[in-house]
Amino acid sequence: MADSVLMRIGLNIVRATRINIIVYFVLEPEAAQEVIEVANKIGAAVWVGLDAMTHEEHYRIASEGVNLTRFEYPLSGADEETIQDALEMVKLHHPGESVWVQYVSAA
Repeated sequence: MADSVLMRIGLNIVRATRINIIVYFVLEPEAAQEVIEVANKIGAAVWVGLDAMTHEEHYRIASEGVNLTRFEYPLSGADEETIQDALEMVKLHHPGESVWVQYVSAA
């Protein structure tokens, strides 16, 4: 739900709406590029594990304006506690925003 605020500019009152961004929490390297492409088009944030891309790829993609954060540890195949801790970090940096978590089936 968007928060509405009234701001006074000169003598005019303008209604501004804060729109929450979508945050994607990607667990598998194979999904990272696809999610990054979609997120870039809609202005969403993406969080990935260390194993999703190299440091150079992360730097290049982020320098192109993508809101991309890379953990210092891998997420692919991580245990539940590691994933929960990472998700808490994402939520800490994006309070009140929708976080979409990639589903990974146990194969």
